[in-house]
Amino acid sequence: MTDEGAPRVDVAFINNLPAAVGGTLYCVLYNSAHQVGGVSSGKVLLPMNSQIISGVPVSGLPSGVYTAEIFLISPSGVVLSQTYEIRVDVNR
Repeated sequence: MTDEGAPRVDVAFINNLPAAVGGTLYCVLYNSAHQVGGVSSGKVLLPMNSQIISGVPVSGLPSGVYTAEIFLISPSGVVLSQTYEIRVDVNR
């Protein structure tokens, strides 16, 4: 997303592989009805046993609990994926 002033929620992605991994990192927020609320992506190189924080825009989303799905696609396919619940509070 290009709106730098939009509210964002930070999601963490952990590379627990014993090697560095690179590719495109995608972060998606969706609600219980699986409606996408926010998406971000970017090229990354994660060293082994490291973590990256990505800001996902949440402009226009109601506050509540969302599912964050984060996955990294390398040139050879999906390498890592993580899913967890995250609280979005756009009033902060």
